Amino acid sequence: MDWTKQQKRIADVKVTIENELDNVSPDQLDRQLFAQTCNEVLECVSVILGLRT
Repeated sequence: MDWTKQQKRIADVKVTIENELDNVSPDQLDRQLFAQTCNEVLECVSVILGLRT
């Protein structure tokens, strides 16, 4: 997979994670905790999918 496709895939995964977390816990996480949680989930998913972030 070339670099641009890889970056697009990572961005798509990140947006999906953010949307899902926002649906599950809207207004329950402050902005900093929400960003931290999204990043941690992205790291885990990236390992599972073999993506490099």
